[in-house]
This record gives sequence, structure tokens and C-alpha cells, in this order.
Amino acid sequence: RDGSSSSSPLLGTFCGTDMPPRLQSTQRSLFVRCGATMTSPTGVIVSPGHPNTYPHGANCTWFISVSPGSLIRLSFDSFNLEYHTNCNLDYVELYDNGTVETGTKLGRYLYYWCGTNRPPVLLSHSNRLWVRFHSDATVTRRGFTAHWDAFPLLCSSGCGGTMFSASGGFSSPNYPLPYHPNAECYWSLRTSPGSQLLLSFSDFHLESSINCDFDYLALYNGPNSQAPLLGTFCGDALPAPGFTTTSALTVVFRSDSSVTRTGFQMLWSQIGESNLTL
Repeated sequence: RDGSSSSSPLLGTFCGTDMPPRLQSTQRSLFVRCGATMTSPTGVIVSPGHPNTYPHGANCTWFISVSPGSLIRLSFDSFNLEYHTNCNLDYVELYDNGTVETGTKLGRYLYYWCGTNRPPVLLSHSNRLWVRFHSDATVTRRGFTAHWDAFPLLCSSGCGGTMFSASGGFSSPNYPLPYHPNAECYWSLRTSPGSQLLLSFSDFHLESSINCDFDYLALYNGPNSQAPLLGTFCGDALPAPGFTTTSALTVVFRSDSSVTRTGFQMLWSQIGESNLTL
């Protein structure tokens, strides 16, 4: 469109494989709508114009949908957008389990990405993910490339266990019904030497207390509970996604004799070496 908004005069609409003709705006802004709906188990997203600079006024939305029972892992291979302290100018944002209008922005610690630092590997909480790219009317950069892959969600609701798969999930005992009082569960996740684990939570409701003294979930960065503590969590706040720095993770869940809640569901995927060594 010949201007800076979706209501500016239309210059053209294009699809298929034929190269669009050369276009020229009559002013300094050009509004570009781009994106796609993708349902394959793997794929690539590229900002318009990459590896050259993206246009001013781009508003691109990619909708990724994979088979029910699978999650979406999104990795950025390159990333170079105009920088702003609050990422209000050019940015990429992600929405999980819904649409751009109704979905949940993915990530509790970073909602928008701009600048030249690549976003972390991101794991959806459902089989649907929306990726939105916006550029303003000033500076442009080279943009970004990203790829995604889908993998089955393998969930267990027992009280503890040892797991060697490259991705999966588990939940508190009896989930989504309330967990039992006086529970004490240990999960051990093991991956290939040299790899790491990407961790996230799709649901989290434990009894709340100031120091998490009653019911809690503790994560240890290693093969047992003597390893460095990554965090102790309780209440209703969804823990932020994070990484281990080793190839093993120990998860401890304990509940006291009184209040019980619906518990949690935790997801993980292996980052790094592709072959598991058991």
C-alpha cells in the first residue's frame, strides 16, 4: 500500500510463484502485509527482503499449526532489527495457543525482540503459534531467518521417574485433578553429554507461601538434588522458561499435609547434541 497504514491506497496483491513487477510509492512510507499459514511439521520463516533490508511499514503474520499432541520449537538462525529500548519500532512478537488478537504472548521474561541479539530457542505450549513482524517508517535492517520443528508431547503424571527422551513432559500426580497431600516425587532427565535442556511450564498451581515452605517444585542443575539449585517455585505464577547448563536435570516436588491444588505440567526439549547416549 502506498503509505504507512493498512488504509493507504493499494499498489498490488500478489501470490503464487510469479515475480511481482517493480513498484514505486509516491511517498516515503510503504505498508507491506506478508506472512503465511503453515501446517507442515518443519519449516522456515524469513523476513521480507532478507538477506537485503526489509521494507518500511511491514506487518507480517505467520501462523504455524502442527498435529494435535505436538508442540512447536522455534529457533532463530539470524536476527538484525532496528533497536529500541522497549522494542516499539521494529520488532518480532510471538503468540501462543490462539490468534494475535486472543492468544497469549509467549515468554514471561521477553515479549518483544529487536536489535541484534538472537532470541532464545522458544517452545510453544500448544500445537499452534503465531509469529508477527512489524517495521516502522524509519530505519530498516537485514531482518531475520527462523526455523521450526514439531515433536510429540510425551507426558507422564506419575510420581517421579527417569527419562532419556530428547523432548517430552510430565505433570504432578493426579493432574489435572488436585495432587495428593504428603507427596514426594523425584524426576531425573538425562540427555547426551554436551547438550542442554530447554524448560517451560504450560500450567502451574501449587499452594502458595512466602518462602515456598509448604508445597513446592525445586529444579536442580544436575543428576541429583545435591546439584546447584536453579529455582524453587510455588503459588500460581507460571515459572519463566529457562535452560540447564548441564545435560541432566533433577526435579523435586513436595506437598505438605494440608492444602492441595491442581499442580503443574512441565515441558522439556534437548538443545545441542542430537544423539542420546544412555
